[in-house]
Amino acid sequence: MDRNTYSEIVRLISIPSTALPNFHALSAQFNVSYEAIYSIYSQDVQNKIRKTHTILIGKAPDYARRFLAGHHIIDLCHEADTPPCNFIRRILHHLPIGSIATSKISEILKQPSCLPSFVNQDVQPLHTHFDNNLAAAASFIQHLQEAIQLCIKCDGVCSPESDTSKRKAGQDYEDKLYNCLNAADIAHWTEDTLRKKGFHKTPDARLTVPIAVKGRLVGWIDSKATFGDDKVHKQQAEDQYSKYVNRFGPGLVIYWHGHLVDLDSSYEDILVMDRFPDRREMIMLPRVPLIVGKEEEDGGGEL
Repeated sequence: MDRNTYSEIVRLISIPSTALPNFHALSAQFNVSYEAIYSIYSQDVQNKIRKTHTILIGKAPDYARRFLAGHHIIDLCHEADTPPCNFIRRILHHLPIGSIATSKISEILKQPSCLPSFVNQDVQPLHTHFDNNLAAAASFIQHLQEAIQLCIKCDGVCSPESDTSKRKAGQDYEDKLYNCLNAADIAHWTEDTLRKKGFHKTPDARLTVPIAVKGRLVGWIDSKATFGDDKVHKQQAEDQYSKYVNRFGPGLVIYWHGHLVDLDSSYEDILVMDRFPDRREMIMLPRVPLIVGKEEEDGGGEL
């Protein structure tokens, strides 16, 4: 994708975090996949979350107070300009429901109906806030549970369903990579196999014998179910790809949802593509018959 197209897409998807762009319309307008538009949008939202994290943490007590006073949860999310699930995570710590561990908050977002059971473990702050009015306390818990459910429904990036979809997409594209390698008859070790061998930071596939792709040496391939922009590529290169290069030599990264055509070329040992290379782009060492003695014929094969 050229930078002018990318910049225009970013401009059009940069809307309040409580709203969602029309991904299908933008996909048709720019003739790129729905997944590419969504990936660019998701990365833009995550960047916004990182930039405003400190501000949101500082304002969380006031947002919690206003929610208790009757302000609508989505109005507050809109004012904070952050995804609803991210917002509710921050204010839960400041509501009179006792201390709830971060892991428990994740469980509540996955299943809001479990909220009362977590709150009942520490009811004193709740009763104190409502002057021991049990009916008012129960009503508030019900109201909070409904607000959490609404946040989940209105969040297209940070909800548990979105997280599950991203993980599934990542696995699906890893499987696609392995299928492509098998179809091309390229011997390789999978990420799971490498980890069993004792490697920790591993690409999705390490080739048993390096190949050449577009005239570049490739000893490993990593699959990314995302769009490759400058920030993503730089961060991944520093956190992952450079380590793969140090251990396994030059490699290939596939950003299945596309990438900027002129990503940082300073990573000269990292070839970037948006698909698995076709046979015309690859050069592989030919496999030759293994010549063995007569007594070993039953165990013969190919190298």
